[in-house]
Amino acid sequence: MTESSTGTVYLVGAGPGDPGLLTLRARELLRSVDAVLPDGLVSEEVLALIDGPELIPVSKRYGSTSTTQAEIDTLVINLARDGKSVCRLKGGDPMVFGRAGEEMRALSADGISYEIVPGVSSATAAAAYAGIPLTLRGVTAGFVCVTGHRASADDSPDTDWAALAKLKQTLVILMVATRIDPIAEALLDAGLAPTTPSAIVENASLPGQRTIISPLGDIAARSRVSGIRTPAVLIVGDAVAHSRDLQWVPIRPLAGQRVLLTTPPTATAELRSLLGAAGASVVALPTIQVEPLTDQAGFASTLKERLGESSWAVFASRSGVDAVFRTLNELNLDARAFGGFQIAALGTGTARALHAHGITPDLLPEKFVSESVVDALLQQLSADDRVLVFGAVGGRTVIRDRLIEAGIAVTRLDAYRTVPAPLPTDLLEYTLERPPDWVIFTSPSAVKSLFSALDRASISLPSATHLACIGPITTTAIEARGLTVSAIAEPHTYAGLVTALVNFAASGDNQSPESEPSSVQT
Repeated sequence: MTESSTGTVYLVGAGPGDPGLLTLRARELLRSVDAVLPDGLVSEEVLALIDGPELIPVSKRYGSTSTTQAEIDTLVINLARDGKSVCRLKGGDPMVFGRAGEEMRALSADGISYEIVPGVSSATAAAAYAGIPLTLRGVTAGFVCVTGHRASADDSPDTDWAALAKLKQTLVILMVATRIDPIAEALLDAGLAPTTPSAIVENASLPGQRTIISPLGDIAARSRVSGIRTPAVLIVGDAVAHSRDLQWVPIRPLAGQRVLLTTPPTATAELRSLLGAAGASVVALPTIQVEPLTDQAGFASTLKERLGESSWAVFASRSGVDAVFRTLNELNLDARAFGGFQIAALGTGTARALHAHGITPDLLPEKFVSESVVDALLQQLSADDRVLVFGAVGGRTVIRDRLIEAGIAVTRLDAYRTVPAPLPTDLLEYTLERPPDWVIFTSPSAVKSLFSALDRASISLPSATHLACIGPITTTAIEARGLTVSAIAEPHTYAGLVTALVNFAASGDNQSPESEPSSVQT
């Protein structure tokens, strides 16, 4: 095998979590390589940027056991031998406790070419996002970064905490979530005063970041009560005391709230952005997926025929817009096919989807439900109008039925179908391992899919988890299961959903005894 026939391996730093902190080179590779192999600490927000390459998680995912380093090395080498370019994606910087050195040795031994793409280390990012200067003139001249994990070999010594305590420099300790008690105890035994300023930062740079600042003698107990989880960084030293005046990350209304989205991938990005801006940590679990019709050719033929007969078109969802315009493209048509139409859109999301194709709706109802669309339509339709309604297979037929009752000529065309997404038990267990504060639903089909999967797996949502819906129809689907909806969007939009969660949080009803805001100082 010649060198040119093997692929290149890129050891890439994914940064601390915020995709805005990725390097330009990392962003390029996430779109251009053949395969991306992320570690478990790579954030969901960064993974959402992967578009095109095969995604092969190589850490604890979906309830599976962790992949060993030897297995990872073998997988990467085999992919490269097959001629594939591989992005080995690591949280933070690959050269800082990312085992890049071990993988570089394995690649070199096998003659595989590789490239290192540095990333922002969580060691510096956690301090920056907590407003803690790692070095400060007159306070500390340097910092030391160590891992909180023990070495994997049983005979390897633990970190020399006594030596570190004598340095009089800022200590940055990564991967501490599971060892905060023995680490704090070791530093106190080594001579650090219980009053030494310290901070623990969870999910640094992400919307769900939490920072607890406390004397070293109390930091372990405070972290335990607050339920601090991986990834977390402990910072110890006098420089921490100055964070009180130097914090710059605002405390956002949903800080510390973990939100589970059940929406299809096409809708997840917008909701993730809105929730993230409000401070929530978002986990995506698509429970339904949008698919083309089984008889796509038949739909295309009928659509072309009806375009020449109708005067109004009603779009009930952005998925319907996407499906119709995808079919128009197959017919070598574009937005001009609706040149003689007046257009109605069910809501602002549907209207934005139409705007993307150069169409401004003529009608947008006051409330974004089918009944409101019909009420508005009946005020504008004449006896000669013919209406074309685009929906989903098995979807509500309220618009069609009420127009027929009013004597209006109407044709309903199912433009797409929604089907349950595969939700295996190990995926559900992994996702719910850390219970979400909220589960958001935007359709009755998403409700049915999730709870059917939970029932099959004999899993229940935690009682402390709140449910939120985009509108009354989805709310009814949940209440029919004997469950309570804590927040309903008003208006029935994604922005309305986020506002409903923010209002609920502001009411104080969503606070548990162990909850912590984004930044706490004592």
